[in-house]
Amino acid sequence: MTGSLRLASELKCSSIALPAISTGIYGFPKDRAAGIIFSAIEKFFAENSLSALKTVKLVLFDQSTVDVFIKAWQSKWGR
Repeated sequence: MTGSLRLASELKCSSIALPAISTGIYGFPKDRAAGIIFSAIEKFFAENSLSALKTVKLVLFDQSTVDVFIKAWQSKWGR
């Protein structure tokens, strides 16, 4: 995750789409994945405020994954 964000920034990309890898068929816990992904994004932007990268889109496979990610977002940022 962090490597993808770094590379997109180095390539001067303004946006990137990232999948929630392994949360489907491999069964990685969706709530853990959400926490890891959100923390990585937050840390990246805290450390790279001048990056050309401005938009991160998460690509989620199904509604149950979306629901878990929304819940994780709301519990962290209350929105």
